[in-house]
Amino acid sequence: MASCAVAKIISAHPEVDDHWVVRDYAAKVLKVIANKYDSTSNNMTLRLMKNFAKAFSDEDKSLTSVYGAISIIGRFGNQTVKTHLLPNVKTIAERVQAVLDCPPPKTYDQLTAEKIRLITMVSQVERCQPCSF
Repeated sequence: MASCAVAKIISAHPEVDDHWVVRDYAAKVLKVIANKYDSTSNNMTLRLMKNFAKAFSDEDKSLTSVYGAISIIGRFGNQTVKTHLLPNVKTIAERVQAVLDCPPPKTYDQLTAEKIRLITMVSQVERCQPCSF
């Protein structure tokens, strides 16, 4: 499930196929799995969140991986967003802005950057945080 959410490419034709739906659905399923199997002894949710948050600071991670990580983290509630997403918003915003500042025509990376901007804003608004985009 995690790979479906954060893989760089999950479709042969990402410009045409709606792989965003697959990424979001995988994030939902991962949340269900974590809720069912997380415990104080295995700390599954915490380990997952730390792993996904690495996508924000790793320049080698694709923007689609960043989108998937945001989608997953956003589903785990206010505290998880505050702990793992909000501290990284500036880094995410800078990376997104660098892609959006590229001249037209719109590239696939620019589309991905716009999706990241939207999902990050939604995660912040749902938790009444000021948005830095």
